[in-house]
Amino acid sequence: MEEEEFASVLWADEKLIWTGKPIGHPYIAGSMISIPIGLLLFTLPALMVFSQLERLSTLSLGLLLAIIAIGLVVAMVPPLIRALSFRNAAYALTNRRLIVKKGVIAPSYRSIQLGNLERVAVGVGYWDRRHRTGSIFLSTAGGRAFPRIASVENAQNLRRTILNAIHRAKAA
Repeated sequence: MEEEEFASVLWADEKLIWTGKPIGHPYIAGSMISIPIGLLLFTLPALMVFSQLERLSTLSLGLLLAIIAIGLVVAMVPPLIRALSFRNAAYALTNRRLIVKKGVIAPSYRSIQLGNLERVAVGVGYWDRRHRTGSIFLSTAGGRAFPRIASVENAQNLRRTILNAIHRAKAA
């Protein structure tokens, strides 16, 4: 099924080597760190507002309410965006490029030619460890980062597959 997701963006001489999708729970849960931070930004000013409501000036009240609103946004937006983008998230490795499909409303594609990749590293966070997934971090010779391949199974094997494809692409 994932092959069909990339059919419209493949070049004429490209062949798919690997396609995959992130595993849902670690993909979404990785953005949950924003919830305690945002709630902290929300809770402390809210307590101040309610404990000092009669003594606060309009300006102080407005400032505290703005901080509360920012806290709610920080808490809720990253996990919401991650959850909404999950259905469009997919990855493909071809004999010439690495392609990342993302998007909240409509899919968008980013790709990088294999010959431009210099660093391929695996990261395993807390949620990845619990679900036996990992994320692949990629960068070019200039140190420019490429969107990561997040929360995939067998991340170490995928890293080896990518490195082999890079070696073959540079040798061609």
